[in-house]
Amino acid sequence: MFITRFTLNTILTGLIGLAAICPTGAHSAEGGLQVGFARIDITPPVGTPMTGFGAHFSDKEGARKIHDPV
Repeated sequence: MFITRFTLNTILTGLIGLAAICPTGAHSAEGGLQVGFARIDITPPVGTPMTGFGAHFSDKEGARKIHDPV
């Protein structure tokens, strides 16, 4: 596989940036970065206007069915 100079520079820049923002473990856990996640259904109800799909749906009709929940 041939890696171009641009690709190598992009990878190295990303790794240096990641190393700069990652904690080293020498600091206490207090006041550190906290992350979390949640699961919630944000599927809009049937009939919600679908902006950007004007060629497929009329503005008055909205979504006709739910194919996959979001």
